[in-house]
This record gives sequence, structure tokens and C-alpha cells, in this order.
Amino acid sequence: PDSRVRIANKKISKAFGGSTQLSILVEGDIFEPNTLKNIETLTDHVKNKYSIVTKSYSIVDVIKKMHSGFNGGDPEYEVIPDDRDLISQYMFLYSIAGDGDEFDVLLDDTEDPNHTQILLRMEEVRTSTIADIVEDTEQFIQANFYDDAPMELTGGATLLGVLSRMIVNGQLISLLVSVLIIFIIMTIVFRSFIGGLFATLPMGTSVIMMFGLMGYLNIPLDVTTMLLTSILVGVGVDYTVHFLWHLRDHLRDGDNLDQAISNTFLISGRGILFNGLSVVVGFSALLFSVFVPVQIFGILVMGSISFCLFGALATLPALTSLIKPKFLYK
Repeated sequence: PDSRVRIANKKISKAFGGSTQLSILVEGDIFEPNTLKNIETLTDHVKNKYSIVTKSYSIVDVIKKMHSGFNGGDPEYEVIPDDRDLISQYMFLYSIAGDGDEFDVLLDDTEDPNHTQILLRMEEVRTSTIADIVEDTEQFIQANFYDDAPMELTGGATLLGVLSRMIVNGQLISLLVSVLIIFIIMTIVFRSFIGGLFATLPMGTSVIMMFGLMGYLNIPLDVTTMLLTSILVGVGVDYTVHFLWHLRDHLRDGDNLDQAISNTFLISGRGILFNGLSVVVGFSALLFSVFVPVQIFGILVMGSISFCLFGALATLPALTSLIKPKFLYK
């Protein structure tokens, strides 16, 4: 909270309505009243639906103020004129009286523009929120302006939102593929379909518990948090395989199931527990970071390792004792 970067970002957000900018490129006859009204409709939709969008700026704002100014400043005239020629005259008069370069950020040509952009300022937002805004805005454009002037989201915020959503979706697919591959490998190793389930079930339970914790703490799936899936899969299956493998060795040595579980706890269980605790303690250093996402990542890693330990040392022995799977005796 006391980071200079964070303080500076808050000051920028307060003064300019946000440090994140979303741009929407509009192509067509820009001075056509219908095009301008579409721009106004889209801008109002985004601002009304998302309170984090604090400010907007487009050629519509300029034309509405000019129309009001040429009518004695009457607020009733702060609307888009229905006459294209009148709009062109307003812009021509302004270009004569003022500096035409003022519109370089909005128009590609002040006399007969074919492109313009809508600028939307947003407060501090997460990448997942930006992705939601981008997706909703694109759907609104397709549903309402499909046959009109083309509109396309662009800019750094759009790229960040789309990239974030692609990474999250890709990681989810990777998670499912990883679990499937591990299941197949464990089925081959233990020569049993049930063995594959036993090896992957605690890991799957840990993933569900981790996502449940994130939902409870209102932590969204984003680029940072999705990295946890790789840690969960790697650590979860590692602890599980260690436990099952040594449990099977004890059963082959002649121990009954209860004795084998107890002996596995005394040997492999201790190693798994100490390994997990050392990882948790190591990642606890991230809690002292001044960068909040790193703190959150540290908390989630500590939680994920704890869930993996619970799955390997509590869920797995309980299931084994209850079901007594035959693959352990082969």
C-alpha cells in the first residue's frame, strides 16, 4: 500500500479518472449522425454497466458541446445534430478558429474523417475485469451495430484483457490434459484403472479445494493465479505416488493393510510432511512482498501445498483403508 508506484497510480487515477485506457476504433463516415449516435450508445452502455469506467472522450463530446455553444449554451441542444452538413460546418469552423492538431488523437482527418476512436478511462482494475469488459463490449457491438460502421476494440487494455483470458483458458485446458495424462501413466504403472484413480483423485480434490478457497476469498482466475495449477499437479501427484508406492512395498513384505499404512506414515509420511512444510515455510517469504499479487500468490501456494498434504496424508489413507484396492496387492 505504501509503494511509490501504487501511490503514483492512485494519484493518476484520481486526477485523470484512471491509469488504464480502453480504446475503441470506429470506421466509416464519422460525421454521419447515425454513426455518432452509435458511438454515444456504445459509450453510455459501457459507462452505465461498469462503474470503474470513470471517464470517456470521443468526437461525440466535442460535437455536442459545439452544438450547444452555437445555440447560446442551451443544455437542450447538447445533443448530436441530425444534419451531417451542420456537423461538418461545426468542425470546419473549429479548425479555422483553433488548432486542428487537437483532434489528431480522435480523427484521422478533420475535414472528412473515416476513422475515429473512443477513449475510456478505467480505475484500478484486474486483468480478469478488463477481459470481462472487452468481451461484453464486443458482444454489444455485434448485437447492435453489426450492419453499421465497424467498431473494433484496441489498445493496451484490450490486449491485456484478451491475453489474460487466453492464458486462463489455455491453463484450464492444460490442467485437464495434465490430469488425463497422469491418470493414464499411473494406470500403466500400477496396472490398474483403480490405481490410476487413486493416484489422481487426491490431486483433483486439492485442485477443487484450492479453487474453492479462491472463490471464498474473491480471488479471480488470472495470469498469476492460474500458475498454481502447475504446482498443484506436480506436487499433488508426487506426494500421492510416494505414499502409494511405499504402501504397496509394505503390503508385499507381508504387512496387513493397517500395519502397512502405519509403517508408510512412519517412513514416507514423515518425508512427505517435512517436504510440504518446508515448501510452505519457504513460500511464506512472499507474504512480506510490497507487491500485492506476489503476496496473494504466496498465500495460494501455501494453501495449495497444504491441500496436497491433506490429500496425500488424510484422504488417500482413508480411501485405501475403506476400499482396500486390489492393485496394491499385485
